[in-house]
Amino acid sequence: MKKYLLLGLFGLFLTACSNLPRVQTLPLQQKTERLFKVEQRDINGGLKQSSLLSLSAQPQVWRWVQSDPLGAPIARVILNNEGWQNDGFVMPNQQAKQLFSAIATALNTESLFTFSHIERTQQATTYFVDKKQVWRIISRQSGVDIELADMSYWHIEELN
Repeated sequence: MKKYLLLGLFGLFLTACSNLPRVQTLPLQQKTERLFKVEQRDINGGLKQSSLLSLSAQPQVWRWVQSDPLGAPIARVILNNEGWQNDGFVMPNQQAKQLFSAIATALNTESLFTFSHIERTQQATTYFVDKKQVWRIISRQSGVDIELADMSYWHIEELN
């Protein structure tokens, strides 16, 4: 019985992680090449992990490559009008797709994705898909803070 309960909980966790919004359109970008410092933070704001993210935004395809401080790829994915696709032989990274979707949302005033609801306050903007929160974006002077649905916290700072 416990085994089935654990399998059910694991299935719910995977379903929650895969709840990515549908792409509406990829708007043209003024800057086609962008570089970001990505910091994963703990709940108290302490640094857990630091990485580098490059975005190459072509008219119909956006390529995202995240690497660790030594240059080893953590995630390589492509975003097009059909959604997210893996790029190369790097293992699929669902959390990275969530994070990159949130970053793309923060970078663009036009809506890239279809959301069921958006809540705006003075402090943050929270996005929902099928009435479930997918991420919260908080603008800072040094970049943006992002809280994903899996309760991971990120600070994103553009380098170029």
